[in-house]
Amino acid sequence: MSDDSQISATVSAATKEKLDRFTERYGLRKNYVVEQALLFLRGRIYFHHVNGKRAAANSGAPSVLIAYGENDARTLEACPLNGQFIHLGVTRRWRMI
Repeated sequence: MSDDSQISATVSAATKEKLDRFTERYGLRKNYVVEQALLFLRGRIYFHHVNGKRAAANSGAPSVLIAYGENDARTLEACPLNGQFIHLGVTRRWRMI
């Protein structure tokens, strides 16, 4: 994988403040792990009826598989499905102090 296919992701201070307010409002614990990698699938997904016959229409939108954590990202990168793999390379965690 070339460096050209990698992007960096960061969380702005404003976004972190919104997340902090949201978690405090609903009494949630702050411990988030965000996506590590994406695999945008080439083409569209087709669904099938229970009898095995392919449906007339496809999913109607692009599909993406999302990896949460480095182990999942490695698995997704090794996946034999056709598409574009993007490694975000950032795991962000906020913990209660």
